[in-house]
Amino acid sequence: MTLRQTCLGITTSTLTLVVVVLCLLMVTNGCDAGQLPAPNLLDGSPDKSTITNRDDDPYFLRERIVGYHPGAGGISSVIGLDGTLYTAAAHDTVLFLYSQRDGEVAKERVAFDARWPALALDSEGCLHIAFRDLRHQALGYALRCEDRWSTQVVDDSGNVGSTPSIALDSGGGVHISYNDLANGELKYAHGAMGDWTVEILDGHEVYAGLSSSIAIESAGTVHIGYFVVDVRDTLRYATNEGGQWSISIVDSGIVEGAFASLALDSSGTVHIAYSDLLGTRLRHAWGDLEGWETETVDPEMFSGAFCDLEIDDEDNLHIAYHWHLGPRYAVKVDGEWRITQLGDVLLFGLNVTLALGPEGKINVVFADVPHQRMIKLGNEEGGHWGINPLLYPQMIEPPNGYVRDDPPPMLALNSNNVAHVCLCRTGLLTQPGMAYATNESGLWRIEVPDPDTTYECEFSIGLDNVDVPHIFYTVSGRSALQHAARTAQGWLIEQIPEAGDVSGMHSWLFDENDHFFGTYPSNEKGVLYGLFLLTDASGQWERELISRNYARDSKLAIDSQGVVHVAFRSNDKLLYAENSNGEWLCQTLEEDDRVNELSMQIDHDDVLHLVYASAQNDAAKEAVRRLIYMVKADGQWQSQTLVENESCFVIRAVGLQLDSASEPHLFYKDAGITYHLRRVGGQWSSVLIDVNPESVRIDSEDRLHDCHYDGNYCAVYGVFE
Repeated sequence: MTLRQTCLGITTSTLTLVVVVLCLLMVTNGCDAGQLPAPNLLDGSPDKSTITNRDDDPYFLRERIVGYHPGAGGISSVIGLDGTLYTAAAHDTVLFLYSQRDGEVAKERVAFDARWPALALDSEGCLHIAFRDLRHQALGYALRCEDRWSTQVVDDSGNVGSTPSIALDSGGGVHISYNDLANGELKYAHGAMGDWTVEILDGHEVYAGLSSSIAIESAGTVHIGYFVVDVRDTLRYATNEGGQWSISIVDSGIVEGAFASLALDSSGTVHIAYSDLLGTRLRHAWGDLEGWETETVDPEMFSGAFCDLEIDDEDNLHIAYHWHLGPRYAVKVDGEWRITQLGDVLLFGLNVTLALGPEGKINVVFADVPHQRMIKLGNEEGGHWGINPLLYPQMIEPPNGYVRDDPPPMLALNSNNVAHVCLCRTGLLTQPGMAYATNESGLWRIEVPDPDTTYECEFSIGLDNVDVPHIFYTVSGRSALQHAARTAQGWLIEQIPEAGDVSGMHSWLFDENDHFFGTYPSNEKGVLYGLFLLTDASGQWERELISRNYARDSKLAIDSQGVVHVAFRSNDKLLYAENSNGEWLCQTLEEDDRVNELSMQIDHDDVLHLVYASAQNDAAKEAVRRLIYMVKADGQWQSQTLVENESCFVIRAVGLQLDSASEPHLFYKDAGITYHLRRVGGQWSSVLIDVNPESVRIDSEDRLHDCHYDGNYCAVYGVFE
């Protein structure tokens, strides 16, 4: 397969042109432009009216593989029957379940486009998760029994499902409270997989349920505490005790009731932990429909957000919550609150969740968002935490770092459609430099092939015929080309001094015999940035000169006869070279326009497909931008102009992929908008798509895969559904 590589462009000055002329006189091998026939015009070139643009962006299952914030989209934890700590956590918009026991952590993906999970465990050991389904703007529900997941939409009647809370009754019935964002209503769903009843409990005259918490008595009575936005924002309580829903005001004031968390003690008394002033003081209320008492648990400013209340078998109250300098824990024993600081600026806790285990074990899980990690703190020896508790921090999700956009992430697919990504990352707690990521286990794993790389590196990634990942790269301060191969024993690193002066490998692949072929510009052999071919076909690394012309952005392909085909830019011209007769022959494919970008592939019938973007100055028009598609069959080139406009923006980031039927898929960016051009029934259609044209790949099932830098220091991977 031919991989699209990073362009390495160098501005040509007058002095450079003089040096190039001198170098041409010194070199005696390589190809000369103009030895092959000029291309012909492909019949049936479409006009603008045949290119249709749709506003619907094809749906991608997207996931941030580097640059995400573990638990930033919500966290919920429970203790299993065997003592396993289960944590549902949304990493931005992907929902995962973590299972943690005896120091080991297992991770599994539950759903894409999900946030705000609420987790519960039934008596059979089945896990239930309510969550906000972002794709359908709905309330989603996931059930895991016997290690198998089932998911469904519970309520999609508008923009619903925000900040859900879940509880289970003694018969296994599921109860969920949640918010209707569009109508400002508190809603309540109960039932089981495939059979749900939905009710509206509050919100006709106020905005209700922005945060809610639900609990179920053994007799089946439902209790819900929730936040209401009103003239005086209030904490409210709803219950169906006696068979009818009743609502009472628990506390009112300036933003009273935010982050409500409700639990029942052994006598059935309702307790609610909450914050006021948008999380500036932690509060506690207890009572029933007849009346409520309230108290301040933590009077310090900026405490109480993301609070989670649990009550143990001795009716002691435990609350984990956010303070502006880290997570805190409060326990009420014998009528007295004891507060413990669990972290500092190095353990910045958001989305805090609490799970009580057997024998007094306490688990606090939180998202350390600034440092991109998710951490559990616990008193593994049991007993209540005191002023100086013995903490046992464990990394549930380690930092993954941030992505640099230069160079951009590169993607390759193996024969099983598994993704392999190379990227450059940084971060406070991560190894800087080149990194590798793969989803071969179903989940993303990040590795560092060469710890000595820096930010100043150029790289490209691909696979050989037995699916071994290879990375060719250059690092600032090292003179030789580097090669990393991922084997069962780990990453093997070698230097290739035979390549000479290499600033980056443009394009490379392995032939059917697993021989390497790659093209790159170099100053070697008296040539200023001429184009060279590097290969190990003879059993050792060798290079040869393809063209003495100043080379940029070359693309490589090999046909079934072993002929090497190369397209490249030279001084804004598009050149093509092949070595069919044992020597390199070149021709100019485009010399009138300024060629900006190009991409090339070869199909099963040895037909070459080439796409490039160009800009042409015209006497009547300031500039004309074009996207041109070419094919070479039976030794002849034919061309077709697919896009032509007079925009001041230059068409950039061109990509070309072939599907299983050898039909071309073209990707390009124009004025910041990315388009996908495909040919169906002989006609071209255009679709808007959110991908990086240079990194799109098509797998064996004709699905699109994409990995790109999203502008927020993240590498985003997506698969077209």
